[in-house]
Amino acid sequence: MPPTRSAANLAVIDALDRLAATADPARTLTIDSIRDTLRDAHGISDFGAESNYLRRGIRSLVDSGRVRAIGSGAFRFVGSAPTAITPPVASDAEPEAGPRTTEAEPHATDALVTPAIDPTFRMAPAMRHYFGQIAAAAQGGSIEGLRFIGPAGCGKTEAALQIAAMAGFDAFVIDCSIVREPRDWFGSRTVKGGAIAWQDSQFVRAVTRGNTVIVLDEANRASLTVGNALLPLLDRRRATLVEERGSVVRVAPGTVFVATMNEGAAYTGTGPMDAALRDRFPRVIEMTYLRPDEEAALLVARTGIDAPTAARLVEIAGKTRTTTAGVATFSSVLSTRQLLAAAADYRLSGPQSLAYTVANLYPAEGGNESERAQVTALLVGKFGPLT
Repeated sequence: MPPTRSAANLAVIDALDRLAATADPARTLTIDSIRDTLRDAHGISDFGAESNYLRRGIRSLVDSGRVRAIGSGAFRFVGSAPTAITPPVASDAEPEAGPRTTEAEPHATDALVTPAIDPTFRMAPAMRHYFGQIAAAAQGGSIEGLRFIGPAGCGKTEAALQIAAMAGFDAFVIDCSIVREPRDWFGSRTVKGGAIAWQDSQFVRAVTRGNTVIVLDEANRASLTVGNALLPLLDRRRATLVEERGSVVRVAPGTVFVATMNEGAAYTGTGPMDAALRDRFPRVIEMTYLRPDEEAALLVARTGIDAPTAARLVEIAGKTRTTTAGVATFSSVLSTRQLLAAAADYRLSGPQSLAYTVANLYPAEGGNESERAQVTALLVGKFGPLT
């Protein structure tokens, strides 16, 4: 089940959060009096069947130490919230006396990177200008997401990191293909000091810290159910209730979501993105491979290979990317990522390395008529014998 709940449940939790920060710690309250306060002061009308939303919310406040149970059905708020958060218990029973104490998780993310502007990264001037505008807008607050689509190895993830560098932000990259369950986005239960506690995921720590570009890499490799768990974070609500966490996850200002995707029948393991999820990424940037001269310049800048050799490698890549009557000449193309590896090895070992970094990427079935034979012939024509 996705870790988000109804708008009514979210409203109760949000109102309880505000009440916990302002309530008189000397005043004794009951379920009924808290319900009356939320109804009169915050306009809450739906507390769930038998006030279940309210009971669960109070349970989470007790577990986190923000509310102290002083008797059967009687409570006192204890003031500002500590950093420790423990999960609520899905039960209609009254919260028990004695909050569980847990060690607070540090509000840090060890998977964050701080990208620097890469002078070798090539992009069209118009796109660079647009990315600069996006970076400037992100510095002023939250903006709606971006979706990068294009073939594998053309620089989609790198482009997202460059937006972070332009804005002076950190970046957090998460491989969506490894997220199997909706709650995997948010964290898990753990045991500390003999008590059960909720541990936030690195994804949650990243989205709640601010001034961070969140890269949802290979976004269409996650199942529809898994992706839909993010919907409330990506729209104007910028928040979602994680019931096991016992509180609402709120997207901090300066957070930019970027989804990268490969689309097409060639990419097995991908699927269609839900229309509601696509709608939350209204900026769509179609990326493709660089112009031949720009791609060759990139190989030179990043690997130190000489310009004529770089140009020949790019020409070979161009052959693999051609189509005839809309049908691809080869079953796969040489991406910029693969060209960079080929150039680096060529500089170390010469033409023989191309057998391993280029020719062997293609199937050998068919003998002299196979794709591998055709690519090898192209390579020999440009570079001489590969042995």
